[in-house]
Order: sequence, then structure tokens, then C-alpha cells
Amino acid sequence: MFTRTYGILYQQNAQVFSELFHDLRTYFRGSELSLDRVLDGFFSSLLLRMFTLLNGQYVFDQRYLGCIGDRSADLVPFGDVPQKLGVQVKRALIAARTFHQGLSVAADVISALSRVRRFTYLQYLSH
Repeated sequence: MFTRTYGILYQQNAQVFSELFHDLRTYFRGSELSLDRVLDGFFSSLLLRMFTLLNGQYVFDQRYLGCIGDRSADLVPFGDVPQKLGVQVKRALIAARTFHQGLSVAADVISALSRVRRFTYLQYLSH
């Protein structure tokens, strides 16, 4: 979807999104990553990428870019989008992860019950 919408611009900067999706998958699989930190890191990286792209005629050193990153809370470059998106992502991922864990436990219970049933049946046949 991003490639169709943003084309080469997305492809050249896909690493920012790839890192976000990697962290979200890691969280989904049970890691204790902080979703707030993950999303803050994403928006900080996105800000620096966008700033660099929009000001391509200049060359910025790491110190300057670090200062921009440190001041992003004051700059509020994305408005309230990070907060709104954060709430939605957290709700969705917490629910999905809980559902996935529940399915995993259910599969383990079914497997254990199947073994018990098979064992009980074999005991019955041996008498």
C-alpha cells in the first residue's frame, strides 16, 4: 500500500517502517517491549527522515539532527496523530496478542486432553 501511494519516496525510506513493523511483531509474539517507546521511536525516526528529505539542499550533522529529535515534543510535527495512533495500535495489539495467547493455551489444553484420552483408551483396551 505504501509503495503504491508514495512510490520511490517510500521505497527509499522503508527502513523506518520496517523497524516499526518488526518491533510490533516482536511485541505481538510476547516480548515485553513498551509500545509507547516503539511508537515514540518510530515518530522520532520519521521526523528526522522527513526533515532531512524536506531540506535536502542542506547537510546536517548528527548533533544537529539529535537536537531536532530532542525538541520534537516541543515542535509537535505530527499534531495529535502519534497519540491517537498510539491508543489505536495499543488496543489492537493488546487484544490480538491476548487472543493469540488464548488460542495457544487452548491448543495446548486440547493436545493434553487428547493424550489423556488416548492413554485412558489404551488402558481400557489392556484390561
